[in-house]
Amino acid sequence: QPVHNITYQMPRATNTAAPPDTYTGERAKALDFLRQLHRYFAGNPASFPSDQQKINTAMSYMKGGNAGSWANLKTDAEIAGLRPFASYADFTSQFLARFGEADPQGSAIHRIKLLTQGSRSADEYIADFETLEILTGYNDVALIEEFQNGLRPALLKDVYGVYPLPTTLQQWKTSASTLDNQHTRFLERRKQSAQATSATSSAPAKASRA
Repeated sequence: QPVHNITYQMPRATNTAAPPDTYTGERAKALDFLRQLHRYFAGNPASFPSDQQKINTAMSYMKGGNAGSWANLKTDAEIAGLRPFASYADFTSQFLARFGEADPQGSAIHRIKLLTQGSRSADEYIADFETLEILTGYNDVALIEEFQNGLRPALLKDVYGVYPLPTTLQQWKTSASTLDNQHTRFLERRKQSAQATSATSSAPAKASRA
């Protein structure tokens, strides 16, 4: 009987999370950068088994502006034989001390008051709103007020037409998202119908038989 040698290979790990955006030092984006790094590392822990690999990866995405200069200083310290970070937790602590906002609550309150839906979808507006709502320290009543203020007026009117009217922030988010998506589907349907009607009317008429 011939003997077949079978080699078993472990499946290659794949990162299920997107890599972080390049960070240049904007204070308003510091926490987002750390969140993106967290998701990236958690998406494939086998690729980042040590704190040093996480630190090296994080600094590789710090390019240009104040962030690039800071990363270069830390790299120069490593080249000189020093250890600028004791751990990844130490890296995040020093990072926030340098780039984090001095008053995150005050900044979040300011930004949430300026936040508007504009021409974006409700889901996009809600995603931005949720990055700020916890930091404001507001209760549900105050957050609902800010959420309404930022909604597109036509959508706000539609939500006020819902019965029963939403009473919690989550209900407001759900209603706004649902109605906005329904409106988008309606516009797409109307566009398709208009295109079909136009195609039919422009088709050459068949000659009638004698």
